[in-house]
Amino acid sequence: MIRYVVAASIAFLPATAMAQAQAEIPIYSGEVTAENAERLNAALANRVDTIVGLQVEVSPTDDKSPAGYLVDQITADAGVFISTTYPQGGGVQINAPTAYWRHGSYIVDGFYVVKYGGMGQGILGYQLKPVDDAVVLLSSARRVTIETDKIPREQRAVVAD
Repeated sequence: MIRYVVAASIAFLPATAMAQAQAEIPIYSGEVTAENAERLNAALANRVDTIVGLQVEVSPTDDKSPAGYLVDQITADAGVFISTTYPQGGGVQINAPTAYWRHGSYIVDGFYVVKYGGMGQGILGYQLKPVDDAVVLLSSARRVTIETDKIPREQRAVVAD
């Protein structure tokens, strides 16, 4: 029994140290739309290897959605990806495997470490790795809520493979 408690404690340490090291943890909240998805994706892509919070609702796209904006399931069971592409080429895709379906939209709710996943066909891929809420809530890091409609425009992230 002690072995399992020690193993669980060791697995908990990296996220705890990361939360303590961050002075501020942004929490993005609200509805993700074609109008603000590019700003959200850029904000997340620019925070690789840091903790972010998400409390967002994402409606699936359809044939009436604007070009360059795509939201769809990752698997039949769960998860969602939010993809934005740019007219000049390239783009950003955020994968949220813990998202779930509720009342016609995907819900992404929790704290995550943003991880770079690579590039495919010019689109930079990022994965949201879940972090135990207690790690963030018990840390000294200041949590700042940013509404999805008020995310400032950031230069998109550039990652060299």
